[in-house]
Amino acid sequence: MPKDQGGIGLLDIKSRNEAIELTWLRGYLKLDGDRPTWAYAADVLLSIHVTADAGEIRPSAQINTFLQTWKPATHGKTGLPRYLTTMLRIGKKYNVSLAAIKLDRNLKGKLPIWYHMGASKKLRRLNNTSISDCLRETHGILRVVDLLRLTRRQHTRGDAPNPNANPSECICDDCIDDMAQGCLHPHKCIAAAANLLEQVAAKWHPHTATPGDGLSHTRTRRIDNIKAHGAGQPVCFDPSITERGDLSEAFRVFVHPDTHDRPPALRIRRGRVVQDETTSAYVADAYTLKGNRSLRERDTPASGGVHLSGLESRTMVATAPADMEGRTDRTGELAATTLAVMTIPLDVPLRIVS
Repeated sequence: MPKDQGGIGLLDIKSRNEAIELTWLRGYLKLDGDRPTWAYAADVLLSIHVTADAGEIRPSAQINTFLQTWKPATHGKTGLPRYLTTMLRIGKKYNVSLAAIKLDRNLKGKLPIWYHMGASKKLRRLNNTSISDCLRETHGILRVVDLLRLTRRQHTRGDAPNPNANPSECICDDCIDDMAQGCLHPHKCIAAAANLLEQVAAKWHPHTATPGDGLSHTRTRRIDNIKAHGAGQPVCFDPSITERGDLSEAFRVFVHPDTHDRPPALRIRRGRVVQDETTSAYVADAYTLKGNRSLRERDTPASGGVHLSGLESRTMVATAPADMEGRTDRTGELAATTLAVMTIPLDVPLRIVS
């Protein structure tokens, strides 16, 4: 119990331990040059202990269980070390996943093509065929970008191709190199690569141009924000939902299961913005406003106050839900901020001061 209620204020050991497991999982999901060495050993262990219902999976097709549809076994009889099973169970409990509302074209290309998260049933059936083995072992096809490279191959150099020629007799440099590496029919592998690419869902397909949502900042706006932040001035909120950079940046916790199949969000068309209607929302938590009678009567640390000045001058009080875990002063401040956003019309510029 809290100290002011006669307790000793002991932290929640179970929650703290689960949080520590999530930080280990965050380290495992670092896929850039800073990835810890133990994560590579974990990759090998996880690939060995695949669940029985996943079927026989080629080791060369396994990249990362959080980027693909196969799962390692975490039951009591699994041969996985306890620290890995605990990490995976906590990740499953709190729905750690690649929460991609919208990926840019570069990130779509970095996703593994085998056991793809956005694969159709037909693509899943093509994971372990002989041609798929050739694509992996001979052509080095592991990710979507590798398929793009293969499907864009020009079979001829110089003169236009002979329409009556046998495609297996192609003498372009790339096909000659493939045959030297052991591929007997490069043209069949190229056709298979194009077929694999067609089975990727539209949301994840690198050729699918998602509608413009008007959410991402322009280059000028981003530069202005950097300058304003350095000078201690107000910055314009960036509501962009497009993930860029490295796949590690797209992992989230508490992800809703429908996120993978949900289409990208589109911004609601706004009305005419009148700068003269700009409203400032001054937000503070209950601790800061402890002298406020309405907050004091609520007797809860998860309350906050907000004063609106401008279009609608008023003061309001907000309280986080009673059943919400981990309610703090910061929670009350967030509740007050949310109340301000919901109160002000969508087409009114809003300046938040916390």
